[in-house]
Parts: sequence; structure tokens; C-alpha cells
Amino acid sequence: MNESSTSRSILAIASAALIAAACSASASQPVLENEPASTDDSGAAEEQSAARKRPAKQSSTADAATEQAQSSDAGACDPIDDISEWVLPSSSTSEPPEPEGGSISPGTYILTSQITYGANAPSKNTRGTIRFENGINDYSYESSSSVAHVSYSYATSGTRITNTLLCTDRPDIFKDEETFSNYTATATQFIAFSLNAQDITTAKTFTKQ
Repeated sequence: MNESSTSRSILAIASAALIAAACSASASQPVLENEPASTDDSGAAEEQSAARKRPAKQSSTADAATEQAQSSDAGACDPIDDISEWVLPSSSTSEPPEPEGGSISPGTYILTSQITYGANAPSKNTRGTIRFENGINDYSYESSSSVAHVSYSYATSGTRITNTLLCTDRPDIFKDEETFSNYTATATQFIAFSLNAQDITTAKTFTKQ
């Protein structure tokens, strides 16, 4: 074998070695099926962080309910005009009439008499107007020494009316959250009976306008 043939043999062997090494490297590389494209997650992460910092938006239904409740409260506590005339309380030695209860007709009533049974009546003139409407009892009261407005929700059972305080501009006078009294209601009148600590009954008669 001459020198030229020997050189060609060496080059062929070297080329075969390089080809084998390349094939071995290619075979060792893993094949990934359905590999997802590379993405940059920094933008999505920033958006999620910003979303967490944004305050939650209150539902329009909740807003409407809150506004309606506030509107209802304000309406119930609007003082009504006192359209009554002054009344001089009187006293009687007779037994007070028995309360009869009854259905209260919605409308406006003015004080037309105030009678104290079994004791002397107050000597101060007084006046008052009541409006019964939609389960609300609005009352404007005035005497020679005080003026007051109060609103109650009310419920009746038998001869008893239960008033639950909604608001008043004179909490020094209307202190109790709930008050109870007996009553008589007709188509034209509402009579409220109050009993003091000495078991003295006072009957206030309001006449429908």
C-alpha cells in the first residue's frame, strides 16, 4: 500500500468515527411530544397582582336595598303637621270605659278630648295629631311647656296596641323602645288608654279628619 492509499484510509476511518459520534449524541437527546411554546409569565403575574389589589365592587342590588332602607327610615321619621286645636284636659269620677280594640282605619286623627278618671286632670292645655299609615304611627304633640314629634311602627292584638320606637326629636320624653296601651278604634275615632304607676287611667280621644 502506497502513501496515498494509506492517507485515504485514515481519513475514511476518522469520518466514520465523527459520524458515529454525531448519531450517538442525537439518539441520546429526549424527544418531547406536544411541548408547549415558551411564554413569558411576568405580564400575567402582574395582572393577577393588580386584580387582587383592586377593591371588590358592591352589587347594584345591595346598593338599591341600602338606599331603600335609608329612604324608608327617613320617611317614617318625617314629623307631621299638628293640625289640632288646643284641648283642656278634664277629669271624671266615673269608671273608665272598657277598651274594645278594633281595626284602625288609616288616616289623620286630631285630639278632641283628654279625660283622666279618678284623679285631677292636668291643668295645661294640650294638642296632638296622629297619622296611621302603612303600619306607621306618626304623632305630633304639644303642650304649654313642650313640643315633640315621634314615629312608631305598630301592631295590634285584641285590645292592645304595641308601638315600637323608630325616631323622635324628644328622647327625653319618649324614652322607651316599646310602649303598650289599650285602645278602641271605630270608623271615625281612635281612643288610647294609658295607665300610670298609680293605676290612674287617662283616655285620649282622636277624631278622624
